[in-house]
Amino acid sequence: MGMSVTISAATEHDVEQILKLQYLCYQGEAALYGDYSIEPLTQSLDDVRAELGAGCVLVARLGGEVVGSVRGTVDADGTASIDKLIVHPRLPRHGLG
Repeated sequence: MGMSVTISAATEHDVEQILKLQYLCYQGEAALYGDYSIEPLTQSLDDVRAELGAGCVLVARLGGEVVGSVRGTVDADGTASIDKLIVHPRLPRHGLG
């Protein structure tokens, strides 16, 4: 890759890049099912901001670009749930997922 990927907690400044990457990453799934109304493709910036405040959101950065993201929550019993693990389509098989 040439540069090191860094993983960190997402911030408000990452929301737009996360949403754009999410839109790109879920195109294949939407095509597979013939349904472009799936939730990852219809989320708004405000929806992603709300997820940022409601759980743990991490981003993988390559330089200044967000190339991966994952969202998660932990319930009252301590059970963790992982949601929307995405990696830029140009970076498969680099260990980011």
